[in-house]
Amino acid sequence: MAAMARYFVASSRNRMSVSSKIKVTEQSEIHHTGRIWILRPVPSFPYARVVVGVLVFALLLAGYWAAGVLVRSEHPELSPSAAVFFCAILGYIVPVFHYIVTRSAVAFDDLSPLLDAEAREVSAWRRSISEKSVRWTATTLACGILAGVIHNSARLGSPVVLVQAMSTSLEELVVAIGVILVWVVMTTVITSLIENAYLFGRLAVRTRFDLYNTSTLTPFARVAVISTLALIGAQASFSILWLSPGVDAIDFMPGLVATAVPMVVIFVLPIWQIHRALAQAKHTELERINAAIQAVPMVDPGDADSLARINPLLVYRREVRQIHAWPFDMSVVMRLALYLFIVPLTWVAAALIENVVEAFL
Repeated sequence: MAAMARYFVASSRNRMSVSSKIKVTEQSEIHHTGRIWILRPVPSFPYARVVVGVLVFALLLAGYWAAGVLVRSEHPELSPSAAVFFCAILGYIVPVFHYIVTRSAVAFDDLSPLLDAEAREVSAWRRSISEKSVRWTATTLACGILAGVIHNSARLGSPVVLVQAMSTSLEELVVAIGVILVWVVMTTVITSLIENAYLFGRLAVRTRFDLYNTSTLTPFARVAVISTLALIGAQASFSILWLSPGVDAIDFMPGLVATAVPMVVIFVLPIWQIHRALAQAKHTELERINAAIQAVPMVDPGDADSLARINPLLVYRREVRQIHAWPFDMSVVMRLALYLFIVPLTWVAAALIENVVEAFL
């Protein structure tokens, strides 16, 4: 019976549709420029991510201090908290994105022995985790710049006012550049994470698994959980903006929406297909067991021969029913719970700090 618990994750019809998508994807992945540009500043030595994060934060903070945003402001909306927010979110996202991509590659390596694919396909998929084409890079940069310009225009009222403010005020210029830079970086990060999540979702239909050993499928859950870390930290950073009393909703709502919605997508994509495959395999096996049970003739409970035939089937059915249809283990669940606790904790802390400051002032 254990041999019947081994499944390919999809029907032949799904395989054909996925194969056509994979061929198209492979053609678009032939020409690569190397690693994503956000990954390149992080060198390969111990604690490199920490060093890069601190340097990004310090350099940006020094630039805002030199521009006068941290020491004075002619405009109430240009509070020091906005500059600190830019420094914090960029100093956080660069090393964390590098960490997420690295861990995603490790998860892919753990999953690759189970993939029903040729070596060149597996190699192309792995490269796509950290490498993108020139067209992809140019598109994400253009979208990020456009989003930053739109946000700046909405923040100041109109594009005309934005141009006038940037041309007459150094403070407004560096803050506007900071807004655009954050949008460029976050657009690149979010687009890359969504594509990686979609990649793992596609891999679900090419993965062999044993219904009795679903622990081999935890790489799907690890990618889903670790990928949300970037956006959870970004959302936690918004609490820095709220420390300023003059912050308007237009300053942070676009960013909150732009990170909250993709976070759900990034979490669901890697695990949904493999969950459906597990649930279908479990359902199919239960139907087979129930048919075998019904085939056993109804006899007196005292008949030892009939009980000997039906008892193993009943035990087997109970075991199959207890199989989880989600690729999670306890360590993944605990990590997800910790991540989800970060955002409300930082928001509550920011509210408490604001109340304390107002009480003393």
